Amino acid sequence: KMATSTPKTHAQYLTSYNAITAKLKKRFMRRAPNVGAAGEQYMSLAKSLERNRGTLAYAGFCCRAAARCEQALENPTAEADKLVQAGQHFMQAEFDKQEAEFGGFEVNLIEAVDCYKLAIELYIQVQRLSFAATLCNELGNALLHFGHIEEAARQFRRAATLLPDSPLPAVHAHENEFRAQVKLKNFEGGLNAILGIIVIIANIVNPKEGKRREREVGDHFHDLNAVLAQGANRDILLECEVSTVLLLLLLPKSLQSKHVLYPTLARYRLLNKSSYLSEELFFALRSLVLASEARDLDAVRDAQTELWFQLQPEQNELVDMLPTHLSL
Repeated sequence: KMATSTPKTHAQYLTSYNAITAKLKKRFMRRAPNVGAAGEQYMSLAKSLERNRGTLAYAGFCCRAAARCEQALENPTAEADKLVQAGQHFMQAEFDKQEAEFGGFEVNLIEAVDCYKLAIELYIQVQRLSFAATLCNELGNALLHFGHIEEAARQFRRAATLLPDSPLPAVHAHENEFRAQVKLKNFEGGLNAILGIIVIIANIVNPKEGKRREREVGDHFHDLNAVLAQGANRDILLECEVSTVLLLLLLPKSLQSKHVLYPTLARYRLLNKSSYLSEELFFALRSLVLASEARDLDAVRDAQTELWFQLQPEQNELVDMLPTHLSL
């Protein structure tokens, strides 16, 4: 059972917090105030508040105060570290509040997001990009949980851009972005996330290839699979190709034919199958494409049944949207 904050706890916190702040103000009247000592006292108070789940938000405020002390000392790394702790306390306080079904504004979430964003900028400033990307992913997952899907997608995309030298984590960040865009029914956004993955894998094949494939219209999946060996990258591309076909089917015709990935969809109208897709998956997907273009809802549902156990949950969500889309 979660411990809750009581009026007595609240009063004790305010007394301790105000005492540290008052000391700091007095010391600022001197030439060399001991800001470091005040920061340590704020963190000590935070640690005592961490023991009670009902006072995590108070612990967050103490960590923020300690971060301001580090800022005064011009120590951006320590400032970022304390902001992260503050953000995590505020985030947990918001989780606990919602789990207990307390109403009200998402005050703790607002504080948490602010702390995370400030910490991300500081880590970028000191060139700790992997730390910044990890925080973007952490923040994105939390925002997704609280239903702030659009902002979550932005955080996942930013995480990917911060990882130019870490292909696999960058791919995972784009995959998270894709899932968020599916929840938003933002099909162009989903395609952009997949395009990000294509660029990363193309750069693994040839560092000059990525940017070209981002701009040029082409059947990038077919081209890249022709030069990729069996392994994780080919498996990732296979999943991306299936998702691309489904997303393109859900785009309006006017946008569909103009998209750089459109040639992939066009290939599914032909009889020759891709060598890297299983025959069962390729022909079931091809049946779905042809049924969708003919607006044959019965055939779409038949293809959906055939595909169901071969697709990922997000891909099945996209297939579920097709009958409604085709009825418009």
